[in-house]
Formats: sequence, structure tokens, C-alpha cells
Amino acid sequence: MQKGTIMGIRSLGKCKFELSIVGRHPCPTLARSNDFNLMEKIIESERLSKKEILSIQRCLIYLQVLHVSDISNGLGTSIHPSFVHRVRPEYMSSKYIWPYQPKLPPSDWSV
Repeated sequence: MQKGTIMGIRSLGKCKFELSIVGRHPCPTLARSNDFNLMEKIIESERLSKKEILSIQRCLIYLQVLHVSDISNGLGTSIHPSFVHRVRPEYMSSKYIWPYQPKLPPSDWSV
């Protein structure tokens, strides 16, 4: 199967976003019950500025994660330690080709 290329995540308004995927791959589905798309929840919260949302978006692209299940244990009760230390675990692979995201400044991680 050909990998889809994630071109970006952009806001479509107050509570909607679009994941731009180029290639022959369906939009991502949730891995388990109580899973959710991180960017969607961030935008829906309406608590962050556009600058803060863009910082979080860069972090998600850097770590190559879309859903809370991408960063949590199987039960969803804790975040994998690698992500706490801002590193994507080596054993994880993605079915997408992600855009290049250079190492992020501390200000992006502080959001």
C-alpha cells in the first residue's frame, strides 16, 4: 500500500480542522474507544491563541502523532515516557509520510 503524505493541518474555522493528506490513503480512524484527534480537541477548546495552536501543531508534526492513542499506553491511562521527553519512540512507525519538522525551540514545547 502506498503511503499518504501529510501536508499539514489547517483550521477551517472555530471548531473544525482539515488534515491534508496527499496520496492513496484514507483519513485516519480512531484506534480505540475514548480515543480522539489531538488537534481537533485543541481547536475545540477555544482556550489557545492562534500562535499557541501553531506551536502545538509543530510539536505534533515533529512527534508524528494525530491521536491521543499515538502517545498513550494501551489503556490510555498514561503518556509514553518518550513523548514526555519530546522524542518519538524508535519502534513506532507511521503509515504516513510526514513533512519535515526541524527540532523545535523550547517556546513551542512550553505551550
